[in-house]
Amino acid sequence: MWSVYVDDVTIETVVEMPTNVTVDPAATTANVAWENPANVSWSVRYRPFHQATGYFWDFEDYTSDEDMPWTSIDADGDGFGWFLWDPVSLGYDPGDGERLIGTKCATSASYVSGALTPDDWFISPKVTLSDKLAFWACGQDPSYAAEVFGVYVSVDDQATWEPLAENVVASSPIQQYIYDLSAYEGMEGYVAIRHYNCTDMFRLNIDNILIGTPAEEEEWILITDLTETNCALDFLSPETTYELQVRGYNDEGDDSGWTESVYFTTLADDVPPVVYDETCAAPNGEYIIIDKEKALVTITNNEPGATVHYVVTLDGVVQEEGDFTGDTWEYIAVGPGAWMVSCVASLPGKNDSNPGGVFFPIAPGQQPVAVDEMMAGKTISSVRYYNAAGQEMQEANGLTIVVTTYTDGTTNAVKVVK
Repeated sequence: MWSVYVDDVTIETVVEMPTNVTVDPAATTANVAWENPANVSWSVRYRPFHQATGYFWDFEDYTSDEDMPWTSIDADGDGFGWFLWDPVSLGYDPGDGERLIGTKCATSASYVSGALTPDDWFISPKVTLSDKLAFWACGQDPSYAAEVFGVYVSVDDQATWEPLAENVVASSPIQQYIYDLSAYEGMEGYVAIRHYNCTDMFRLNIDNILIGTPAEEEEWILITDLTETNCALDFLSPETTYELQVRGYNDEGDDSGWTESVYFTTLADDVPPVVYDETCAAPNGEYIIIDKEKALVTITNNEPGATVHYVVTLDGVVQEEGDFTGDTWEYIAVGPGAWMVSCVASLPGKNDSNPGGVFFPIAPGQQPVAVDEMMAGKTISSVRYYNAAGQEMQEANGLTIVVTTYTDGTTNAVKVVK
């Protein structure tokens, strides 16, 4: 009979990574959801995301050395210069983000089947310089990572190179280096990364090069102890892009690690208008033909102290637009067509008025008609006077509609100003 004794057994709990992270944003809030009900609890972290601006090279889209827009100069003449490093296509482990960003980078060797002493220049295309030069660099082999590099700028078509940094010793894992280009702001020029002053290491990797303004990273805002696969974010800024990640964990302290970032942009803040108890009185308008194809328009402000905004159109085309604050405003309309003057009154503490104004046509060749001419050759039976509201008056006063009735039963109406 056999007996088996097992001791010091460690069971590692695997916490699954949350999946299908989605964000439904509004102007100042957002609803976040994900899948992964096996975990006990979740955390969410988010922060405003600021996009880098300028010229950027991450080498991910290149398939050969010739694709790279940067120029390699083998100044030491050993036959080796900068080249595209694509470890995945060659069956190598890219290093989990420790030796390059993504899956490809540019690299220069200090060892190829034996020690090399490189002096390899990696020169950018000609660009408009601004703000910063930023890139990520490291020694490819963590055990032999002490590669040395310098950084330079030229604004005289590479006749001379000004050093931004020299004899910088790389390390591992990969890290970002940032150099100031503000003294060259707006100038056309080049930047260069020089691999030199070292030997018998392995390779210097360069990745994610930016000439411009790097992305600014803000502090994460953390939400913890979530027991449902969703949560709400509050107090967001409208029209702002955010970065968000989710992590699962259990009571024993095991966690899944953070998911890849999800980016979302909040909507514009549509603040509803304030509604007051009172509304401004609407302006009204009148017109009268005063000459051939010419009319006098009068707009009356019926809300004391209000500002009236008016728009004058002829056949739908704006002729004039503006504001007035007095009791009345006049306009001379000249030319045949469909005229309209639309107005709205505004006053602090009241709602804007309903639209008011006047619409009228001017016919080609239209002339004003005098009352005396209308009555010529006929016997008047009666004459009545009406204001613009249709109320009868004892006599003409201001803008008046005169209705004349003749003994033959015919009538004529005409607007007059008295």
